[in-house]
Amino acid sequence: CTFTSVKYEGRAPKGKTLLRLYLGGARKAEALDWSDDKVLAAVQQELRQLLGITAAPELVRIHRWRDSMPQYYVGHEARVAEIEAEVAKLSGLELTGNAYHGVGIPHCVRGGEVAADRIMSHLEQAVVAPKA
Repeated sequence: CTFTSVKYEGRAPKGKTLLRLYLGGARKAEALDWSDDKVLAAVQQELRQLLGITAAPELVRIHRWRDSMPQYYVGHEARVAEIEAEVAKLSGLELTGNAYHGVGIPHCVRGGEVAADRIMSHLEQAVVAPKA
């Protein structure tokens, strides 16, 4: 659950709260096939149990995204380390995205920053010491 209107100002009118809720994933893939009514009922039950929210929503939008986020398996970090070790041998090439070190936007932003810094360093070295 993300309190979208707290995270991003202006996403909801003053005095209102916009929540974004997620369900399904690898552990509950069948939720993709639930009716909208069943999805709404499940979400409302979770909100009651976890946050004590009992009010009915004023607005509901349901979107289904099949296979939208990577599901990391046991050994993922070791596999990524191996891939990165091989890529490091290829000067100037960087890989980034939600398949490596986290699926969230902050992880992707950080990965992009690290990749950009490495590429800039590579380019600076190429300018300072051009190949003969």
